This record gives sequence, structure tokens and C-alpha cells, in this order.
Amino acid sequence: YQKSIQILSNMLRDQNRTNFVIVCIAEYLSVMESQRLVHDLELHGIANTHIVVNQLVRGAPTGPDIKEIAGAIAPLDEDVRLRLAKCVRLMTAREKIQTKYLSTLRTAEDLKNVSIVPMPLMPTEVTGVDKLKPFSQLLLEGYDEADLGFGCGLEEGEEAGELFPAVEETFQT
Repeated sequence: YQKSIQILSNMLRDQNRTNFVIVCIAEYLSVMESQRLVHDLELHGIANTHIVVNQLVRGAPTGPDIKEIAGAIAPLDEDVRLRLAKCVRLMTAREKIQTKYLSTLRTAEDLKNVSIVPMPLMPTEVTGVDKLKPFSQLLLEGYDEADLGFGCGLEEGEEAGELFPAVEETFQT
């Protein structure tokens, strides 16, 4: 048993054979744990060159888009309007939060030698070869974050709920 553990330990520390890639999501706990893991791997001599930040929401409507959406959905049934408004609010809020934590990773001094690889939230689960191939292509080649609407589009201090007042009331109940 000890011999097997020693072989595994040597293999993990062999930086010509092994590189540990951390995968996280852009939320507080995951980002903090990833930073701690980078430190622990370094402490034990295990190579880590990349952190993949998965499931990033991109392309949230901007302030002007939100106003246009609000106008476009005004004639709809109130229930439908509220559900659509909640979707818009959720998307913009998640993108704003994720942008903050992605920035935390990108600017962390202790991660200056680690590549941060952002990956967008996909519309379906990435399972099976047919979905894994295009996802791996994004992973290897990257993608243009501008094409996916990298910023959340809200002005500083502006909340999507302010543009959809009825949503505020719904979220408080």
C-alpha cells in the first residue's frame, strides 16, 4: 500500500507528466477554495497552470435593452411579464456577480502564473461526444467574450429590478 502511495505521489509531483487543472464557478466559495487549492498544490510541488471558470452567464441585456424589453412585454399577461422580468433580472444579476469573481481570479497576485480560462454557460448539459467536441474546442481555442456580452450591461448601482418595478415586489414575497 505504501509503495503505491509513493508511486502516486511521485507521479503527481512529476511536472513533465502531471498538471492539475482546477475547474470552478465564479462564486465566492468556489473562487476562495480554488485559490486555496492553488496554494496547497504549490506547497506539495504539484503543477497547476490553469483554472477553468465554468458556466459563466454572458450576453445579459444592457440597460437600454432592458428598457426596450420592458416596453415590448408591457402588453403581455401580467404573469408572463413577471416571469420574463425575473429571467432578465436573474441573468443580469448572475452576470454581474460572476464578472466580479472572474476579475478576482484574474487580478489575484498569488495566481499571476496561472491562466484563467473563462467558459460560458451552455444551453444544455455538456454530456456525450456530440456536445463535448464543440465544448472542448471552446476550451482549447477560447472564444471572444465580447461576442458573448462579457459585461452585465447595467450602470454602477443600477439593478434590473429598478427597470421592472413589479419584479421587486415579487422577489420580496
